[in-house]
Amino acid sequence: MLMLKIFIAAIIVIGLAEIAERSSSKVAGLLAGLPIGSALVLFFYALDFGPNFVEQVTPYNLLGLSASLSFVTFYYLGSKISQKYSIIFGVTFGLLAYTIFAYLLSLLTVSNSLIPSIILIVIIVITHHYFKNIPEVESSKKSKLDFQEMIIRGIVATFFVLLASYSPRFFSDNIAGILSSFPSSLLPLLLIIHISQGRELVHSVIKYLPLGYIGVMIYSIVVGIMYTTFGIYLGTVVALSISTSYLILLLVISSYKNKELNSL
Repeated sequence: MLMLKIFIAAIIVIGLAEIAERSSSKVAGLLAGLPIGSALVLFFYALDFGPNFVEQVTPYNLLGLSASLSFVTFYYLGSKISQKYSIIFGVTFGLLAYTIFAYLLSLLTVSNSLIPSIILIVIIVITHHYFKNIPEVESSKKSKLDFQEMIIRGIVATFFVLLASYSPRFFSDNIAGILSSFPSSLLPLLLIIHISQGRELVHSVIKYLPLGYIGVMIYSIVVGIMYTTFGIYLGTVVALSISTSYLILLLVISSYKNKELNSL
């Protein structure tokens, strides 16, 4: 099981990073909204602890998404402090904010997904409005990924996914639910882009992340229902199909709007 987790986490995050770096910053930001981290961790939760456990922690998974957006926001704010040390400040501020918000949200008592969803939607609206004036920068990456870089990416991604997936063994259900939304795929993705292409492109990707988080929210709500109804594997497929359909629709609408603006 451990080797399966390592293989799946590494392959998915490496692939996402490559697609994100070679596409537009808008596409990269929306793709980062794919429920990769949450999907992997909740899937592993279901395998290790059962579908009922996932249904139980889904409300806290949604609260964790709010904490994850606080990570994104403070990564952005921290990285603006210094050009030279933007990565250090970004990661430090982001993780500190995530830790504080995650702890405070874990103290809430919720029995269903309604309140966590409302909190998350409010935070999505606020962060989307705050990020909307970030300048767009396009990726300059054209070269192929070398083997050494691929290994490094896989190790970083796998570490964070495994850290979250084993959390129920050491923490309460509330905290485990919140940690299932830890930005385990987003953090290495931002680091990869930041290191290879700079602060400006990372900011441009962050600009579109809040809209992408709606896809993660949809996935979490659906999978919490589907696992106990249809089982782990079919439930995962259905939830991924619905959340991915949202992101595709968002990309189509965005592309249509851009064509209209260009025709004016």
